[in-house]
Amino acid sequence: VRAALRVPLSEQLAVLLVLHVFASMLTRAVQTFTTSFVFAGEAGTLAGGNAAFVSLLVGSGAASLWIGGLSDRMDRNRLGIVISVVTAVLLGSTLLLPESLSLPVLLVWFFLIGVTTYAVMPVKNALASGYSGRGYSGGAFGLFQTASAVGSAAAPALFGVLADRWG
Repeated sequence: VRAALRVPLSEQLAVLLVLHVFASMLTRAVQTFTTSFVFAGEAGTLAGGNAAFVSLLVGSGAASLWIGGLSDRMDRNRLGIVISVVTAVLLGSTLLLPESLSLPVLLVWFFLIGVTTYAVMPVKNALASGYSGRGYSGGAFGLFQTASAVGSAAAPALFGVLADRWG
């Protein structure tokens, strides 16, 4: 613990750490509530909700492979910003989905959401590695994994309260 706390937190790394907590919250909230969202309003069946969740996970895996490689070849800051904006637009647009969408359309929709919500993670990892400084990438990785766990643990409870309140 003492060694992990000695990781020098540059301003960029500290901001990235806070953003990572929120990105982890977003990812876990989407994963937690996809099945119930699709079951409750869109597809109307538990099998449809589970299929949407699987589609989301497949999209997440595809993002890790695809965007991980892109983050090595592109400007990481711009890539992270573009991915974040696309994610916000897709998630916000989910509120506008008509309830009459077919399950195949929903599966594609949640695949895309899986891609965008997870795509920021490889970019964040690449940025953190660059900002951590020589000899501290392992400690920075530990801090980011802890931040991810905190965000992931908080999201279901927080968004569960919001879901109870606003549906």
